[in-house]
Formats: sequence, C-alpha cells, structure tokens
Amino acid sequence: MINQLLALSVTVKLVIAVLCVVGLAILTYGFCRRFSKMSWTGWQVFILFFLTLLLGKIPVSQNKFVYFGIVVGVFFVCAALVFLAGGAVRAYFRSRTKRANWLFRTFDRILGALTAVVSLAALLFSIGGFALTILSVCTNLDEGALAVVYQFSIGGKTVWGVVGKYALDFFLVGLLALAVRGGYRLGLLRSVWTAVMMLLTVCAFAGAIVIAMKAPGISALSLKLIGAFSGSMNAVLAKILGYGIVALVAFIVLVVVIVLVNLLINLGVRELDRIKVVRFIDGGLFSVVCFCLVAALVCGVSFGVYAMVNGSLAALGGVGETIQNFAVKVRLEELCTTSPLCKFFYEYNPILLLLKKG
Repeated sequence: MINQLLALSVTVKLVIAVLCVVGLAILTYGFCRRFSKMSWTGWQVFILFFLTLLLGKIPVSQNKFVYFGIVVGVFFVCAALVFLAGGAVRAYFRSRTKRANWLFRTFDRILGALTAVVSLAALLFSIGGFALTILSVCTNLDEGALAVVYQFSIGGKTVWGVVGKYALDFFLVGLLALAVRGGYRLGLLRSVWTAVMMLLTVCAFAGAIVIAMKAPGISALSLKLIGAFSGSMNAVLAKILGYGIVALVAFIVLVVVIVLVNLLINLGVRELDRIKVVRFIDGGLFSVVCFCLVAALVCGVSFGVYAMVNGSLAALGGVGETIQNFAVKVRLEELCTTSPLCKFFYEYNPILLLLKKG
C-alpha cells in the first residue's frame, strides 16, 4: 500500500494532502462543536444506505406497480424511522437540565469529532462516487488519466471494484433522505405560504404596472411625468420612465402590504408549530410530498434515458437518431443499472410501466 501511495502522481498526492488538512480541520471543529450540538445527517445517510441493501430481499410481486410501491414505501418508512430516532435522541439531550458528568462530556466531544468526519465522508462519497461512476461508465478515463484512482487496492482488492457498484445508490439514498428531512423541517404550512408569498409578489409586480397605466388618477400622474420627460428625451424612453416610476412606487406600496400580511401569517404559523402534534403532522405531510417529488424526478430521468436508448425519439427524425447514437455510445443505460437501487428505479419505473401497459 505504501508503494502504491509513493507511485501516485504529484497531483493526486496534492489532493490527498489537501484532504488530510481539511479532515484535520473538520475533526477539530467537531471536537469543539460536540456531538449533541451537531447535525447527524451523515450518520443517518450511512445507516439508511446500509438498510437499503436489504430492499433486494423483498419478494418480487407479479404486479410491478405494487412491487415498486412496496419498495419505495419501505424506503420512506426506513428514512422516517431513522430521522425520528435522531429527533428523539436530540430531544433527550435538550431536555437535560443538569450539567452532564465528565465522562459524557468527553464522549460528546469525541463523537462530535467522529461525526464531523462522517459528515464530510458522506458528502465526498456522494458527490465523488457520483462523478467517478459517470467517468467510469461513460468515458475511458478509468483506463487513462484516472486509472490510478480506479485501480487503487487494499489487501489485494481493488477499492473501486468493491464500492463502485454502490456509488450511485449512495448518491440516490442521500438525495431521497434529504428530501424527507428537508420536507419535515420546512413543513407543509410554511412551504405553502412561501409559495403563496412568491405568487403574491409576482401579482404585485403585474398589478403595479396595471395601476400605473389604468388606475384613475394614478394613470394621470404617469401621463404628467411622461409629459415632463418628453421635452428632454425620446418619447419611448419618456413613457418607460413615466410609467416605470409610478409602477415602482405602487409596487413598493404593495410589497409593504404583503410583508405586513406575511408577518401576521408567520406569527400564526409559529404558534401552530409550537403545538407538537400539529408540527409533526405538518412536517410529516410535507416530507411525503418532497419525497414523492424527488422519486418522480428520478423516475423521469430514468424514463428519459430509456427513451433515448431505445429509439423512442424516432419521431424527431435525424435528431432522435443522433440522440440515440450518443446515448448508446456513452452507455447511459449501463450507467442507470450499475447499482441495485438505481437499477430498480430504471426497470420498475412506473412511467415506463404505464406506457407499456397502454
């Protein structure tokens, strides 16, 4: 192993040195921050990833729609249980009123350092594994510039040969896990109201323009400004400035009203969030929504690859053929089936099943 490290290129050695420095900094940060005060998402993603390895043990149903629903549902339940367990432990830490003894404080800092490293490892494994899988399947870099990385071995076994088959799964698990966690933290009420606020802002912008041009009295003010500007500039520019200034003032007034309404609504939402049952239901509902959206996105991407590879874009003529040739050349279908969970989403894609059934 030492000989392999010495044989690495200067660039790879520099990358390893930088990672070691960053790792030491992260270790120090976690030790100072403490386990009880840190995010445990890294641990939870790793735990959930290992749990998903058991999804293959679920018996395949004759009805592929039912099988897809069961596997995805079990995954969501596992994710929910993992995050609920983390929430229960954190609630216990927060409920402590007495200062912990020295043994607990020592382990709290040691686990904090370890947690920081695990969080960094989860991020690197997710993004790095995703990139390395694409480069390995879709390019020849695994036999060229990056051959040292792909052929690196420990104890006679190639590291990439062991972890490469699950790299995309780890990325996918992290994505779905973040959807569940993020959805719960955002909550349905807060998210819906945020969407409403964005819509109201767009409406305020459009309304301000209408007010500047059509509202009685205010439109007359716009015309006066246009007349004042017309003597010193182009007529079109004068109209833009005249209507624009009045619209801007109207927009500011409308935004102030929207902000005041937002403050009142947010106070109500915060009061509801203090009710634990309401907060749990609200967060749980939106975690389901976010999980379904991300799962649908994954299915959409998988179906897109299937359509490119299998000539479903033939209606586009030469363009469709070019896309198919490109997809086959870079082995997109192999990329989507290189790991168990990704292969499941590709082969049991409900979009594809519906089209085949139709």
